[in-house]
Amino acid sequence: MIRMATLSAALILLAFGCTNAVEVAAPNSCPRPTDQYGPRYQILTGAYQLRGETPGGGKFVTIMMDRATPTSVDVTGDVFDVAGNIPAGTRITLVGYVGNSMSGAQPPYSCIELGH
Repeated sequence: MIRMATLSAALILLAFGCTNAVEVAAPNSCPRPTDQYGPRYQILTGAYQLRGETPGGGKFVTIMMDRATPTSVDVTGDVFDVAGNIPAGTRITLVGYVGNSMSGAQPPYSCIELGH
């Protein structure tokens, strides 16, 4: 019950444009920037399983992608905090951003969409 209230409050704040570094968004609401060579983002969609921290302090989220094995990915601290309020099994989309589409970098996912 508290988790749903927290998520509802976060979505209300988003609707009024009062967001911080992380976005808790409806499906397809995280920005999808491109440059002349293609997308400057990476997406990962699946059922939220859990969140955790590595011994070195890194934060990750584990999702189950379409009957596959669980996949753990690095996330920002803000996404990690939001994930703590999401019930296991909830469909989410994580979005990560790069400086340019040719970089090949895999920065932490910094935007989360619920219910995709």
